[in-house]
Amino acid sequence: MFQLRQAGIPDNIRKDLEMLGAHSLTDKTWSSYNTAKRMLAVCCKQNNLKKELPVPESTILIFIHWLATVRNLKAGTINNYLAGIRQFHIANGMPDPSIRSDTINLILKGVQNKEARDRLANKNLVKQPITEATMMTLKTSLRSWQADTTDHRLIWAVATNLYHGLFRVRELLAEKEQEFDPAFTLLTDDIRVSKVGQFGSAHFQLKAPKEDKKKRSKIVDVYGTGNASCPVLALRKWQARMDWPANQPAFRWSNGVPLTAKKFNQVLRDRLGEPADGSRAFSSHCFRIGAASRLGHLGYSDEEVKAMGRWSSRAFEEYLLHPRTKRATIAKQAKEF
Repeated sequence: MFQLRQAGIPDNIRKDLEMLGAHSLTDKTWSSYNTAKRMLAVCCKQNNLKKELPVPESTILIFIHWLATVRNLKAGTINNYLAGIRQFHIANGMPDPSIRSDTINLILKGVQNKEARDRLANKNLVKQPITEATMMTLKTSLRSWQADTTDHRLIWAVATNLYHGLFRVRELLAEKEQEFDPAFTLLTDDIRVSKVGQFGSAHFQLKAPKEDKKKRSKIVDVYGTGNASCPVLALRKWQARMDWPANQPAFRWSNGVPLTAKKFNQVLRDRLGEPADGSRAFSSHCFRIGAASRLGHLGYSDEEVKAMGRWSSRAFEEYLLHPRTKRATIAKQAKEF
């Protein structure tokens, strides 16, 4: 994964240094960078480019064009892939390549600006918030879903906790069905349900929350609401029908296979269909948007919304889609949310 090519270093010291270098990044980040390397190889093959190190700037430019136009990737993803290519050079003991030239930075900025203009020009690109009404529609639709009742309750437990806990979906669900990384995946041991609060509460110990730059674990509490979308009641009803083995992905289908974000989104689209106004189909992120929007509508301050959603920037402000009402203390009562 990481190699030193400098001359004059004894083999035993080289081996130790390579091991330490490998620990400079998490396994998940190394995996992402390996994906970048594979993507570059595909690009070179499709464009009849010579695979060589260091990668010349002309190849990087073609790679950016291919990612943006053929693969239709966003600027953020393209930036991550370029970081992976840079790290690939360093990990192989090569000098830091110049893949952030003024020309490349200019083009990347253009990709980012074009995305922003497209979002403004096309309302269909705007993700819609999940509302209380949408939650009830989902609940009703799950009852007619041709699947095991335990799986009905699984989807509902995830949905309600995404909504009331303002979680990012990958904080709750595994990345893959066939394997999981216990250093990042929420496990059965990471969820605890208690009687704290009027309607009980659930406590989630997140492994590496996005907002923490040092990727330290954090406990997020979700409190019961006592209403039809109570996240604690939904979690309890699902857990009552499931085995709960230690050190396994927390949210699993009735057959034991981990529920992934991809499969959850697929069920969400199937159950909710396309929005009536022709806007973008619902996805897991719409729960977070809807919860933030509702908090704003109920009169919570910007700082309170930011803290509850664990945003490290002001990005949440674009999610406050409902009109803000006059801030009122009554709106903050637990029964309202």
